[in-house]
Amino acid sequence: MKRFVAIALLLALCFCLFSCDEDIVPDGMKPASDTDIVDYKLYVPEEWIVSEAGRATTQAFASEGDRTNILVMQWNITDNTKTVADWWEKEYKPQVFTTGAVQDHKILSEGEEMLLDSKPAYRYVYTGKIGDSYFKYDVIACVTQGSIYVIQLTYMQDAVKEGEEITFKTEEKHKESVKKIIDNFKFE
Repeated sequence: MKRFVAIALLLALCFCLFSCDEDIVPDGMKPASDTDIVDYKLYVPEEWIVSEAGRATTQAFASEGDRTNILVMQWNITDNTKTVADWWEKEYKPQVFTTGAVQDHKILSEGEEMLLDSKPAYRYVYTGKIGDSYFKYDVIACVTQGSIYVIQLTYMQDAVKEGEEITFKTEEKHKESVKKIIDNFKFE
């Protein structure tokens, strides 16, 4: 009987260990976040370069020649920023647009509803100029676990000749990869 109980306990332990999917990395991707520091899991395509900043943000970019990047940040909720809309209006926009950090900005989408790891989230898309270059930003924000989590995707302008329209072809190039990154993002 003791032998039967021991075998049953061993099988139960093995079942628990092998049934947990928290360490399963999606095909073609690698971990980008350090779960000892942050409380989310971010996976990026295997070929992307993960920044080794060693702080409570996660950043990765497509390649040395393609600076398309993703940055994940986390802020504590305050009395002024209890919702994503509050954070966008009272924190993000004043810091980015009012200070002049991003010039010639144009908001393309503001507050589009979506899900991030099955939690309500909102997407904001805008273009803007820093120095002599234009960028397109895709910002996804979610309030959960007492924090505001922000995923910011950044696309750099394509090379253009004077007078040509500014385009961001890397956005289309990385469309499937970005969808896979967002679909596999998990809160801890």
